[in-house]
Amino acid sequence: MFQSILEPLGEALVSGLRMAPILFFILIGVEYFNHYYSEQLKHFVKRSHFFMPGIAASLSLIPGCSFGIFFATLFATGVVSIGTLLAALIATSDEALYVFLPLGYNPLPILFIKFFLAVTIGFLTDLAFKKHRNWLFPIRENGEEFCCRHHHHSKSLAEMAIHALKHTFRIVAIVVFILALVNIWIDGGGETAIKGFLVHSRAWQPLLAALVGVLPSCSTSVIIATLLTKGMITFGAAISGLSAANGEAILVLAAKGATRRQLATVLGLLLSISVLAGYLIDFVLLFK
Repeated sequence: MFQSILEPLGEALVSGLRMAPILFFILIGVEYFNHYYSEQLKHFVKRSHFFMPGIAASLSLIPGCSFGIFFATLFATGVVSIGTLLAALIATSDEALYVFLPLGYNPLPILFIKFFLAVTIGFLTDLAFKKHRNWLFPIRENGEEFCCRHHHHSKSLAEMAIHALKHTFRIVAIVVFILALVNIWIDGGGETAIKGFLVHSRAWQPLLAALVGVLPSCSTSVIIATLLTKGMITFGAAISGLSAANGEAILVLAAKGATRRQLATVLGLLLSISVLAGYLIDFVLLFK
């Protein structure tokens, strides 16, 4: 009994330890970039409205939820459009890449689909809201400078390293916990039950994944990515969940003064687009 728990737990710990150094160096690089170049980015987006959905999607593919929060703040202060915000939220992968890369999973198909979806929806949304400038650019009376309540800007390399180390530990802990549970369940004879559950719940996976992904936490993308690498959810469900995942961007949007109607519209569009994309991808893959 004890041995049956130790082995799968050991496998999960090995995977976590393999991820840790890669995670740390990626995170400290992102922290450094955010600290020294965030203001330059803000001035740049002001001069590039037409191209902003594409720019937002490109930047948001960078690991972490920093750019989702960045564009949510700019939208709330009237700097970027609702289409740009949606492009950023859809393209944001949060910490999924931190799971895919160390485990050897090829993330390029997911990144390509999310980028294409983000840019397309961003441009179409701005076109649809073109006559409603209060929606296109919801300017506030008292604009605020860019600030991120969770992703603070460290002042020294040592502080950046400490923040990256804490973030690394949290991500690794989540992945190890999920992998350990999955390994224990499979080693305990649950593989048949898991396959049966997936077959019966396959029709609901894109919807459920999107509802999980939209929760205000960077952890949801780690959960979705881990389940995909273990083959426990469909590719379409992963696209749905990772497109809806936005870390704490929605919370920042609310904290910056977005109205209930604006929040409901952004969330409604984000969920609808993510779920439809997930179902469409799973439908297409049925014929491969």
